[in-house]
Amino acid sequence: MTLGITVLACNISNNIIKRFKYYVEQNKPKKIDYQIEIVNDKKECIVIKDNKEFMCRSKGLNIGIKRLVEKDCDVIVCTDIDMMIPPNLLQYIYDVLNKVNNVFIWVPCRNINFTKFKKYKDWNKLLNLSMRSVGKGSFNAANINTWYKLGGWNEKLYGYGGADDDLHIRAKHLGIKMEVIKDFPLMHINHPSRYRNQQNRIGGNGPNMKIAKQMIQNNDFPQWLK
Repeated sequence: MTLGITVLACNISNNIIKRFKYYVEQNKPKKIDYQIEIVNDKKECIVIKDNKEFMCRSKGLNIGIKRLVEKDCDVIVCTDIDMMIPPNLLQYIYDVLNKVNNVFIWVPCRNINFTKFKKYKDWNKLLNLSMRSVGKGSFNAANINTWYKLGGWNEKLYGYGGADDDLHIRAKHLGIKMEVIKDFPLMHINHPSRYRNQQNRIGGNGPNMKIAKQMIQNNDFPQWLK
């Protein structure tokens, strides 16, 4: 029994990567093993669109999922490098998803800067902060059978933005049950690298969402994990 966690970390400082790993280790599952797959080689995540190179977040996350499958992970979490994983969340996710197929879990996050975050000694008090009101990113999890049914992340989307929304829309159209878990204080930490990456953001109602909606209208559900 192994839980896999993958994140994309291109153009991200080593300090931020170390911080992510530290909080995963501090709040790791108590009853099972886990693996972390950090995808940080930008060359692996490039797609060509109109003769231009773009970072493809979806491609990077699919690489992470496939590597975790090779390590015999049966439940896989895709999250972001700027998330602080709270106590008991990973064990809860595994306990739920190890028992059922066709279920997809999304955990919304709360925003905070790292200076304020360090002042909190009790994670439960962070639940009093408002949840982030936009986007479907932060923490998406499923067992490997459900990831295969989804096909993985949509590699026809390029740049940043829209991939999480697309994933959730495809899950609904494929009849996968979505569970939203709000009982854990998953924290999102802003950092300078995030703003640099978001200069290439394309999602929302832009080209990525138009591509995603057209694919769903055409019942176009490619399999990127095979």
